[in-house]
Amino acid sequence: MFSIRYAGEEDLSFITEIRLDPEVQDNVGTLLITNKQKQKEWFNKTCADSTKMYLIFEETGLIDDKIGYVRMTDIDYVNKSVCVGADIYKNYRGKGYTKNLYPLIFDLCFNKLNMNRLWLFVLETNERAIYVYKKMGFKEEGRQRKAIYKNGKYLDYIMMSIIREEYYEGERKLGTEKH
Repeated sequence: MFSIRYAGEEDLSFITEIRLDPEVQDNVGTLLITNKQKQKEWFNKTCADSTKMYLIFEETGLIDDKIGYVRMTDIDYVNKSVCVGADIYKNYRGKGYTKNLYPLIFDLCFNKLNMNRLWLFVLETNERAIYVYKKMGFKEEGRQRKAIYKNGKYLDYIMMSIIREEYYEGERKLGTEKH
């Protein structure tokens, strides 16, 4: 059984370990340099900000373990839009966990928070993530050209999104394929 829950202070070291992982750092737009004190300050500030939500993705039962975390930022309750993203702990990457994670994100955002649009940015070089996002129903809607400087060169930052009706249409198609 997979679930997502609000991140607590006890999850800070887990989130920090993922955020500082070199593979994650290579695939995010902004370099993160942090320490325990800065992470605690960040967490306290995030908890007080209604436009941000951090969640822990875990499997209970068999392994009862944290698999990754979800970040929801720029939550716009008026226009029903939210920036989403997730990072998986290194031991669980490449094992198909995102197919269990994104339905939880979609359910939370579309069904419980009543969002209309989920969006994200992804580096043009992060081909694995782009593939996953497209498979989950996200569509490219634009690029910030040469916006991110990484490893001695400028990279495009691709904006992708999925709209509520696209999500529900995809759910209906999946439902009819099963029969």
